[in-house]
Amino acid sequence: MQLSLFQKILYLLYYILFSHMPPSYFPVLGRFSKMSRRATLGAVMLSIGSNVNIEKGVRAHSPKLISLGSNSGLGINCFVDGKVEIGSNVMMGPDCKLLGINHNFASKDQDIISQGISVGKIVIGNNVWLGANVIVLSGVRIGDGAVIGAGSVVARDLPPMSISVGNPATVKKFR
Repeated sequence: MQLSLFQKILYLLYYILFSHMPPSYFPVLGRFSKMSRRATLGAVMLSIGSNVNIEKGVRAHSPKLISLGSNSGLGINCFVDGKVEIGSNVMMGPDCKLLGINHNFASKDQDIISQGISVGKIVIGNNVWLGANVIVLSGVRIGDGAVIGAGSVVARDLPPMSISVGNPATVKKFR
């Protein structure tokens, strides 16, 4: 999907100015920063719900492939790349990485750099909480109501209402 000239200008404005403004909880400029980031980066996304919070430092390399549900947020310094669908009421701690793109490496006879990339969709259900520094890999589906502990690496699907931690993230119990 190609960005229009207007969307390219908004995307550039986001990266040059608004991504560096104070976080949403900052007393003086927080509210303005939150609205500015949502207006600029949100206008470039595939879809965006109401009352969305895009925090300071969020990087979205493929914004036309990102869908963000109502009352959800991308945490401070979050990195999003590839096809990503985020449901409603999703909380995300700082420094999370949603990596929907991966390098191919199956052939031993060819350099990895020459084997191209694959894109797998990441789906994060409704009412999910990703703790700080969570990494979600390509092709993963996280069920509604799941909680992922800080520093976890989600390499496979997680069921609804599960509480998962670790590398790789494993289900420890259910809510």
